[in-house]
Amino acid sequence: MRNVLLLTALFFGLSEICVAGNPELEISVGFSDRFRSGTVTAVSVYVHSPDYQLNANLVLEYIAGTALEEGDRYTILRSVTLSAGTPGIYRFALPLEVSSYPLVARLESRGLILAEEKKELRLLNVDRPLVIGLSRRPSLDALIPVLGKRFDRSIELAYPRGEFLPTSAEAWDGVDLVIWHDLSPEIPDGASLEALGLWIEGGGELILIGGPWYSGRQFPESLLIGAVAAALRLNSVTYYPPVAAIPGYEADEIIELQKGRGRIRYIPRDMVSPSIPEDERRIFWEDFFGE
Repeated sequence: MRNVLLLTALFFGLSEICVAGNPELEISVGFSDRFRSGTVTAVSVYVHSPDYQLNANLVLEYIAGTALEEGDRYTILRSVTLSAGTPGIYRFALPLEVSSYPLVARLESRGLILAEEKKELRLLNVDRPLVIGLSRRPSLDALIPVLGKRFDRSIELAYPRGEFLPTSAEAWDGVDLVIWHDLSPEIPDGASLEALGLWIEGGGELILIGGPWYSGRQFPESLLIGAVAAALRLNSVTYYPPVAAIPGYEADEIIELQKGRGRIRYIPRDMVSPSIPEDERRIFWEDFFGE
């Protein structure tokens, strides 16, 4: 019998502890423009009791200060009541000056600690462009050099959990580019996809690479456009913007969707796959981002 507690904050990483007979607690890292713009750090906590009703307290402890000078310790307590098999998400807002000291998450009931975990927080480098990789594995790391060339400086590439993507367009504003590779379209909830779509309309860019996006199956409704733009020619590749889903097309055609002031670009072939020769991958991405 296991409980699952997932915690996502404004930093990137993963930590897990499993003790026989006790609930499992996992600290995962997310992001928010509010962190980058200097106001608050958004924290979401996912709690799941798969087999029985859960009545407990969810406790967060953090230190406000800097890595060189310890500040005051703060505690936030939230009551958690869940039916068996029904997950819940609880959101918190922490001051920006939360330091690199451990953030502690704890699940308590009747004076007993059901689960506890500590995570050393890694602050994002706000001076670098932020690229979000929606992928189940760090397969996009190979793009870091070419992305650096595109932005003319070093970039910050992060892999947040798909279950904990922001649910408001404002929370995507600190992001410079989103690359969706092999994360299933069914993992993010509807509110997160709607927020991503609004961010694109405001001028954001989403790149979809192969995998579950092949032939447009399961294409999220929030990412569709309402009218067909004229076919574009880019790097000798014809782009056909679809209306309600990606229609039939040649297997290697790249598709561009204009959505508001932003755009979505779809690459049918998995051009980050190790099965493709390194030189071919490098030339493709240099041409793709060279535009």
